[in-house]
Amino acid sequence: MNDGRSFRKRCFILSALLGAWLAAALAMNFTLAGPEREKYLELGRKLALYQAEYYAPRARLLDRDGVPLAWSERYFDLYCLVRAEELTPEARQQLEELLGKLPEPPPERQIPWKRGLTAPQILALEKWNATSRILEIRPRLERIRVSLSPELRETLGEVRIENGRQVGISGAEKEFDAILAGKPGSYEVMLDRHRNWIPGTWKEQHAPCPGTDVRLSFQVGR
Repeated sequence: MNDGRSFRKRCFILSALLGAWLAAALAMNFTLAGPEREKYLELGRKLALYQAEYYAPRARLLDRDGVPLAWSERYFDLYCLVRAEELTPEARQQLEELLGKLPEPPPERQIPWKRGLTAPQILALEKWNATSRILEIRPRLERIRVSLSPELRETLGEVRIENGRQVGISGAEKEFDAILAGKPGSYEVMLDRHRNWIPGTWKEQHAPCPGTDVRLSFQVGR
């Protein structure tokens, strides 16, 4: 008899717990599908939507006759997001068919695996990487200068990368920074749960205003 009462008691407690859980689930479902729906949808959009600014390429520094002295070039480098031992032989073979002979992936993710990818290589890698997600292509800006004397190099000045753009920190690069840089544009893109861009979701909000070339007062012989 005691065993029967104990069993009925346990069944009653279990039923009460299941009932409470079901009521809570129904209440949450009503909340998400009803008055709170738009709130949570908006929250999800904010978590998945990434917005940022970007600049057009930095303008050039020219001599008095219009000879380029300093200009910017953009390169794209390949990074491997897995360790060398995690890269399967099949994946390695496929990548070398696209890129040619590759060294071992570097020990750190912040070290590029291959520098200066070509446009066809980038397109091929984007298709290959769409499912594997083991690679990342990152842009790299370089400020190129003609060979000048130390005095003229100092006059031109230097730049550094801040938030993905080149900023003048000395000489003419600093003096005319706002003119050379122009004004930023903006874009938005959707991110997946790994914070990677979802292909086809990039959208420009505002186009950037390119910088203007600056002519300096001195002349450099051709």
